[in-house]
Amino acid sequence: MKKISIIVLIMIMFYIVANMVWLKVVNNNIDEYLDKDNVSRELISYEGKKTNLEYYIITCNYKGVEKKLNQGEKVNQIFKKSGKTPLMIAATLPNFKDAIKMSQILIKEGQM
Repeated sequence: MKKISIIVLIMIMFYIVANMVWLKVVNNNIDEYLDKDNVSRELISYEGKKTNLEYYIITCNYKGVEKKLNQGEKVNQIFKKSGKTPLMIAATLPNFKDAIKMSQILIKEGQM
């Protein structure tokens, strides 16, 4: 009887640990290292202006990015100034879905 209760207890503990790992690792799609401050340092200095293309990229403001690009903002200048490709810039964003969407927008508008 003791062996059965120990086995059941071990199985329950294993189930709890497996669920914790699943919730923490598998479902976590945010890289906590890259918060917005680190992203701004990783990308380039946006000079404190909250209406330029660099700031819109850092904050994942898709409408702002598309608006600036439609106004004739040269995305290639940002790539040359930072020495990074569109994918490298977008990869600094904390959420992988944001990184994919932003890289598609930037690649569509300019090439290095």
